[in-house]
Amino acid sequence: MRGLTHRPGLLETFVAAAMLAAGCGKDPSGKPTAPPPDLKALVAQADAMAARGLNVEAALHLKPWLESFPQSERGAAQLRVARFYHGGNVHDLSLKYAEAAIAAGTVDPEALYITGDAQRTLFKAEARATLERLLALEPGHCLGRLSLARLLFRAADPASSLPLFESYFEAAAPDDPHQPVAVLEHARALRAAGRCQEAADRFAMLLEQDPLDAKLYSELASALYRLKLRKEARFVEEIYKLVSQSSFDEHVEARLRETGATAFALGQQAANRTRQRRYLEAFTAYRRAIEVDPVDPRLRIYLADLCIQFRRFP
Repeated sequence: MRGLTHRPGLLETFVAAAMLAAGCGKDPSGKPTAPPPDLKALVAQADAMAARGLNVEAALHLKPWLESFPQSERGAAQLRVARFYHGGNVHDLSLKYAEAAIAAGTVDPEALYITGDAQRTLFKAEARATLERLLALEPGHCLGRLSLARLLFRAADPASSLPLFESYFEAAAPDDPHQPVAVLEHARALRAAGRCQEAADRFAMLLEQDPLDAKLYSELASALYRLKLRKEARFVEEIYKLVSQSSFDEHVEARLRETGATAFALGQQAANRTRQRRYLEAFTAYRRAIEVDPVDPRLRIYLADLCIQFRRFP
């Protein structure tokens, strides 16, 4: 986003200041310097942050107080931090806290799922064993099936991944936020298994939902080439070249979100949507960014600029 930069440590400093103001301070190293707040209230505050999409901030809010939880509750608190980091795509830290939760005696299958899914994302060899252990304990774990399916098709075993994808789709709720990536990965697995026409149909369906997603044009072109539809594939490739010029900005948005700079990530998202002429989404992203960070004047300036373009002068 124009002029927005993320300074290392800024988020942590902000959280520390907020907690000091609330009477539950911590020193610059992150260690509590005052009696902890009511732990139930602390957990509720972190959950509320995560519900607003502030997953990394929720983890930063809760984790300085983990040692304040009774031993019998510490594993569940560590799992909660792992869940927040996993939701924020910070996989190394989600793995660390999920493993800590298991070591503390947590038997919740979610701890195994987060461990296995983070291991898969981090390309760790033990991911398959972890996910298979999860499904042995809880065969109906929907997201565990999806994670193992995504692993298997990349492990030169795409055919064995397809039943897992299909069982995920059968069990998942229609509004499951993992559905889009599941459809994309299923299409890739179909292509890898030689079922290229089905894969092309899946990619085309996703493009109908988001015609500005550059990677989908590349994926579709690959399937068309395998179907020996070279003319059509080259045409799709040309569209990919045009759309992909903005892909770096999308990468910036994702990285800002993963580092916990949620307000800046939303500002970048708004700038991206403005460039794509998806103006309603841009207005929404700017307003969410200001809700997260009501202090930074740049977010208000950029929203004001967009308002002026649409003659929303008040």
